[in-house]
Amino acid sequence: MNVAKPLWVILMLTVAGGWVSSWLMAGDVQATPMTKPLQRQHRGVDLVALAPPSPNPYDIELIEPGKALDNIESAIKLIYSASPFSAERIDRLKSKGRVVIIYDPTFPKPDMASQIIAAFFPDHFQHDGFSREFRVVVGRFGAKWSEKELAAVIVHELVGHGLQHLEGKTKTDRKIDRECNALIHEEKAYQDFAYKRDSSEMVRFRRDMRQNWCGDFNRYMSARNIHTDEAWGYGKPDVPKLLEIFERYTAHLRKSGVAARALKATDTAKQQQFEAYLKTASKRNDAAEMFEIAGRFLKGIGTAQDENTARKWYLRAARANHPGAQFYLGALLENGIGGPEDKVNAHKWYSIAAENGINKAGIRKASLTPLLSLSELSIARERAQSWWSARRQ
Repeated sequence: MNVAKPLWVILMLTVAGGWVSSWLMAGDVQATPMTKPLQRQHRGVDLVALAPPSPNPYDIELIEPGKALDNIESAIKLIYSASPFSAERIDRLKSKGRVVIIYDPTFPKPDMASQIIAAFFPDHFQHDGFSREFRVVVGRFGAKWSEKELAAVIVHELVGHGLQHLEGKTKTDRKIDRECNALIHEEKAYQDFAYKRDSSEMVRFRRDMRQNWCGDFNRYMSARNIHTDEAWGYGKPDVPKLLEIFERYTAHLRKSGVAARALKATDTAKQQQFEAYLKTASKRNDAAEMFEIAGRFLKGIGTAQDENTARKWYLRAARANHPGAQFYLGALLENGIGGPEDKVNAHKWYSIAAENGINKAGIRKASLTPLLSLSELSIARERAQSWWSARRQ
């Protein structure tokens, strides 16, 4: 019952009237159209459900947004009532930023393995406030899982991978080790939920965890005369103690350079994939793809972080009438990120984005207006009107 990890990154622009979400995969891009979400909050966790596509392109019935949020909320209630160990760690994330769980019925893509139930996506520092967000996306399969199964997967993604991201371990530890760590946290959740341990699903889960993802961890313990069966509790490990050993293991990998060499090889492969994608995407001049490229440069995904280049790609996408790019460009211009501060043009792009349905752009425009002189405001409005006039010709 292991949850496969996609090599995906999400850039999700939060706006008062909806979400602009774009799924990124090395060498492949699929844009999800803006849609008004259903939103609620439970135990300080923001819950968001995107509407299912119509007509349904999948071979399974899609759960409705309200029901999906009910299921996710029930899973969170279970975590807080039955697993203080996991709840305390979620609270730690909440103390550092915004924790969001999103139901997206279009996730995963049809050609991805159906066992991808949910995934954690790295936080995104929004330039209109520099807030930190930790996001888990639950897909069309995961939203239908039982309360205990869904809660355990949320712990895997949010506690396991969320804390790794908070602690900077995504930059120091190998993927296989991060997954082993997250699976150990998931194991703790199953214990706390009194999940039936002799079921075929749990037998497969523990076997896959120990033999595959945690194989190197086991070899580390054996080399140091740590009895692995005993460390794993003969099928029911003392997770806090096991995690203490795991921390020594990952510290050893960092000190020995094993982790650094593996990460360097991975980064090289990602860079090559991104360069190939960039070459083909540049020729297509597609607004959604330009938006994706800008986001990758802004965050350093598959390439070196380059805010100046990101701003140029946001400008290209904004000129092609991509609402999200128009909002982001306004934020970069307003804050002088990736180039000189330019509040006049920031006002222009906020205005255009607002007319394109980005409510948050209207809020930023209203905040920026008093900071401009009458002549600057006149220029900003004229530029926005001229842009629209050119688009309508």
